[in-house]
Amino acid sequence: MNKEEIFEYVQKQYGTVPEYLWSKLPDSAVLRHKNGKWYAVIMTVEKSKLGLEGNDLVDIMDVKCDPDMTNMIIQTYGFLPGYHMNCLLYTSDAADE
Repeated sequence: MNKEEIFEYVQKQYGTVPEYLWSKLPDSAVLRHKNGKWYAVIMTVEKSKLGLEGNDLVDIMDVKCDPDMTNMIIQTYGFLPGYHMNCLLYTSDAADE
């Protein structure tokens, strides 16, 4: 699923639209609950920063999840500890991995 598909899905399912908060990172967006708290961040990072091979850029989505589930989720192919977030509360999903 690419960024546009994710944005379309969350808008239909939850009424959420991406917010672009950082002028230095124009491709990075946050998704918020109706109460204003973030539940996901979508950004582009180098694979090497995720512990993957190569320096290519990859879109990732950091998703907030139950801390008890984090270890189980990151055992699944394509899921990694949260990048640039609290690794106990977030997981990262590399879009093309």
